Amino acid sequence: MNDVGPDPASMHAIQEAAGSFTVGWRPFEHIAFDFSLAARNVQIFCRANRDSSTPCTKDEVDGFPDLPGMDGGWLNQVGLSVVWDNSDSIVRPTRGWRSIVKAVHTNNLLPGPYEFTRFLGDASYLTAFLEKRLILAIRING
Repeated sequence: MNDVGPDPASMHAIQEAAGSFTVGWRPFEHIAFDFSLAARNVQIFCRANRDSSTPCTKDEVDGFPDLPGMDGGWLNQVGLSVVWDNSDSIVRPTRGWRSIVKAVHTNNLLPGPYEFTRFLGDASYLTAFLEKRLILAIRING
C-alpha cells in the first residue's frame, strides 16, 4: 500500500485479554526448566469515533482475503524453556551471565484458529563499576 500516500489506508482497534500459568523447576544452582500454559483473546473491531473518510480494516478484508489474524480469536499455547543463570543475585544482579531458550507451540489440538511454533533466545551479561553503583548490561535476543 505504499502508493496510497501518507494517510492510512484503513483503521481498526484491538482489544486483548491474556493470562498465563508457569511452573519452574531448578534442579541445579544455575539451571532452571519452565513449563507454561497461556491463553490470549484478541478482538479486532472498528472504532465508533473514527474518521469516516478512512475505511475500517475489517471492512477491507474482503479485498485482502489472505490477511492473517484479522478475525482475531483465541490463541492458546504451551511453552518450554531452559534458563541458565550464573549472576550474583536472582533479585538484583550486578554481575554475571543469563541465557534463555524457549519454544512456544500452538496447534489444532488446542482451541483456536492458529498453528505455529515460535523459538526464542535471549542472552545478557551484567558487570558492576564504582562499588556496584553503576551497572553495565549487554543483551541480545531473537
